[in-house]
Amino acid sequence: MSDKQSRRPDIAIIQRPQFYPDERPRMGIKTRPFMIVEIASSNWSTDLIDKQEEYLALGVPEYWIID
Repeated sequence: MSDKQSRRPDIAIIQRPQFYPDERPRMGIKTRPFMIVEIASSNWSTDLIDKQEEYLALGVPEYWIID
């Protein structure tokens, strides 16, 4: 994933968030989540392979997929 791309997990659990202004009107979160939960999409390979590898590379220790 490039610096310009990002994921928006269905649920991200974080401790002590550090907020910073994002380019969008919403706020971005700078803190790495310690758990991410995705609700299974119609494209399982994205949830099971792509997202899992990306979150692992970012150092997210816990990743769940709910069907």
